[in-house]
Amino acid sequence: MKRKEKKLMGYELLETDNLIWQFEELIKTLIAMSMPYISQKLFYGIGVAATEMVEDFYSYYILNKERLVERELINNNTLSLLDEIESLTDIVLRTVNSILNFNTNLIYK
Repeated sequence: MKRKEKKLMGYELLETDNLIWQFEELIKTLIAMSMPYISQKLFYGIGVAATEMVEDFYSYYILNKERLVERELINNNTLSLLDEIESLTDIVLRTVNSILNFNTNLIYK
């Protein structure tokens, strides 16, 4: 198979399963994660920005990790960095949930 045909076939495969779109959304999520809290609130709108970012990161990276590497959208260095972020998102989610549960308990007592 010629190189051009192989690239086209690969691109069509990426497009049919929305991996390019999910990769683009992952980039947006990473940008949002690097913003100050006020900017994150504006980016995500109503709701808890931290939880939204973690959910987006899970959807766009964790669920697609293998395919992102297989299709060479991320390399091993990037994979390692994103895996570090993944471990931090677990901490963020637990912290946010603890705060929300604490505040809810105060309201309903």
